[in-house]
Amino acid sequence: MRVRHPHGETPHLRRVPPGTPVPVLLYHSVSADDTGRVGRYSMTPALFRAHVAWIAEQGFSTLTVSDYAAALRGEIPLPGRPLVVTFDDGYADFLDQAAPVLAEHRVRSTLYVTTRPVGETRRGTLGGRPMLTWGELRQLAALGVEIGAHSHDHAQLDLLPRSKALQQVSTCKRLLEDHLQVDVRSFAYPHGYNSSATRRAVMAAGYASACGVQNARSHTRDSLWSLARIMFERDDGVDRLRRACVTDVDPVARVGDTIRSRGWRLARRVLVRVRAQALAPPTTSGM
Repeated sequence: MRVRHPHGETPHLRRVPPGTPVPVLLYHSVSADDTGRVGRYSMTPALFRAHVAWIAEQGFSTLTVSDYAAALRGEIPLPGRPLVVTFDDGYADFLDQAAPVLAEHRVRSTLYVTTRPVGETRRGTLGGRPMLTWGELRQLAALGVEIGAHSHDHAQLDLLPRSKALQQVSTCKRLLEDHLQVDVRSFAYPHGYNSSATRRAVMAAGYASACGVQNARSHTRDSLWSLARIMFERDDGVDRLRRACVTDVDPVARVGDTIRSRGWRLARRVLVRVRAQALAPPTTSGM
């Protein structure tokens, strides 16, 4: 891949009113393969290209998550028409199917990586799909893609004891920084699941921000430790993207745990105990 990401470009800056919604988009895989556990979250290359072309045509100022978080802290100005593109997991198709399209249209992005399946000489898998290698991640970092952390095993962190959750988020950060020689400042909770305990673990591990999901619009008063994102699935077309970015169809994110999120956490805890449901998807380690 020879195209370079425009990492150094500075978007037009203007003052953004407090509480302004900011769409933070979440993708997983860009692939024609619609099978297995990941199929539902694998957008076809043609549709993804249409998404990115629309973002570019609309004149959004795209940011990495760390830049967005810095703007929320008041460290840098927030550009006009801000938008954030994120990818979770670290599937191998990001290198060939997503990164060149993002670079072609000058769209910045943050890639959150689960580290156990990442290898130097052999690809591991997550949910049956091949993952990026350390060499490929170094290439992406050099092209300007922000690399963030997504835990070591992709476990449901809010169901783990605090010590194990801290180990998951710390191990991931250490491995990424050691292998890539970059500062990893942002974290994304697997499945978006987080609680006050997991948020404290992320803070203790030395991150500066973290993303959840919520399927809601982030905003300039959003929590730095559970930034809301809107997830896109296989059949979500450009019209769905348009509604997420320029209409009020999706709710504005709430800050903190909701009654619904607490209830779902309790239900998942029961499933783990009663049905011995796994806390993490099937994974093979990279080498």
